[in-house]
Amino acid sequence: MRKRGALRAVVAIPIVSLLLVACWMVIRVAIAEYLSNTNSLSDRSLAARMFPSDADYQLRLAMLKITAKKDARPELRRAVQDSPQDASLWSRLADESQRWQDYDGAETQMLKAAQLSALYQPKARIATYYFYRQEPDKCIHWLRQALVMGSDQAILLFDIAQKAGLSPSEVTRLLPATGKARSVYLAWIMSHGNIVDASPVADSVLSDYRKTHSVDDRDALLVYCEQLAMGDHPNPDRAVLVWNQLVAAGFMEGQEIYPAVPVRLVDPDFATVPLNRGFDWRIEPVSEINVSTNHNIAFDLSGNEPERCNLLWQIVSVKPGETYKVTYEYHSSGLSTDSGIAWHVFNPATSTDLTPATPQLEDGKGPQSFTFHVPEGSHFVQLVLSFARPVGSTRPSGNLTLDRVDLERAQ
Repeated sequence: MRKRGALRAVVAIPIVSLLLVACWMVIRVAIAEYLSNTNSLSDRSLAARMFPSDADYQLRLAMLKITAKKDARPELRRAVQDSPQDASLWSRLADESQRWQDYDGAETQMLKAAQLSALYQPKARIATYYFYRQEPDKCIHWLRQALVMGSDQAILLFDIAQKAGLSPSEVTRLLPATGKARSVYLAWIMSHGNIVDASPVADSVLSDYRKTHSVDDRDALLVYCEQLAMGDHPNPDRAVLVWNQLVAAGFMEGQEIYPAVPVRLVDPDFATVPLNRGFDWRIEPVSEINVSTNHNIAFDLSGNEPERCNLLWQIVSVKPGETYKVTYEYHSSGLSTDSGIAWHVFNPATSTDLTPATPQLEDGKGPQSFTFHVPEGSHFVQLVLSFARPVGSTRPSGNLTLDRVDLERAQ
């Protein structure tokens, strides 16, 4: 029995020792956790010394030292030694190196982060770094690496890509075909006034739209059409081409425009809710005027609307030098003979009114019409329903409902 007891004691000694060590480790970790979460540099330093190979404790101490404007590079170096595959730690170390003007070290650390990371930001960062260091070859290399990621934040690199000498075609080829990176790039080009350079990008986005029917691609292409049609562009027919190709791909079926079909309006009977894009109708938001659509467009006029405003408009593709007739059907209540509401046609390139005198809409009138002539060299007109309060009259208070508007070549 004594031998058995002695044997049990011998066996129990290492078990108890292990339990004591385990308990001490648990207590030690708990102490370190507590210390590393205080706002005391000495506490966090002690926690980091207790576990010098633990990246988390080193990082927590580094963050507090940065807040205190102290050099945190030693702690961040120990952190990356413990977790050398963590790209975010290399990025933090690069930040700190730049803060202390260690630019060679920062470059090495940014490169390491960019090489390790599968994310966009580290690659974009090193590309930007090389751009400002005027090292174009390295900049372009990392621009390509970043752009291919297709991040929504890539817009920050488009300006650098342009200044670094990448053409829109090159940038487009680098951007992934999935997602909305290409449509974002198209919007960026147009916002920077490079409408001519946008053509290859628009072609790429259109190709993507045929496959995906992405709303982002569609909206970017519609804005592209608008800018081509509303400006003085050397190839205005391209706006029509893109619109008609969108229609052929399933967008607004049957709404092709001239010259694919005779000159006409898109959705003349308001069968669908206006998109407020491209060659579709545009309803202008105006204070004190409520608008509703139900196979027509109805305006509820409060009598407190602005003195001048546009209510509705559409860009129309036309043949230069031709005369056209606009016919419109409506019903109303509360509109007098001097309602101030009338149709106008403008040359969008010059803002010239091609219809200086058109009848004002008033109650009890049947279908009405007017004609206008398109100047030579003009490929588009802007058909606008507007309000301008006549001198000495009151603002209209009532309802106006448009049932149909047609445009055709005058006989």
